[in-house]
Amino acid sequence: ALLNSSKIFYRLKVVSAEGSPKYSNTIVVSLNKIAVLINGVTPNPFRDKLNINLNMPGDGRLMVRLKDITGRLLLSRAVQAAKGFSTYTINGMDKFNAGMYFLSIEFEGKLFTYKIGK
Repeated sequence: ALLNSSKIFYRLKVVSAEGSPKYSNTIVVSLNKIAVLINGVTPNPFRDKLNINLNMPGDGRLMVRLKDITGRLLLSRAVQAAKGFSTYTINGMDKFNAGMYFLSIEFEGKLFTYKIGK
């Protein structure tokens, strides 16, 4: 689920053996907007194309790479994505054999990897 807040307030409630509660200090956890960058990779398994559903916090450049199960690089593309929701489609996926693949998406030093099949 997506949250509409950029911060979460967090604390622990510790109950002693006697049953009396104590609370830890409250800490603020800043949500990393990168966490909602990729809304999904479809279809999985794929046939002739692959859709990467994006929710970009701002305009930015993504590196999209596809590797086979042995780690061999099969596809590498730099993608310029606009702020907001969009879909990037990779066509021509029908040239790949049936099997398992790893799709990695790099953005601002963070790497997201998805296991996909055909």
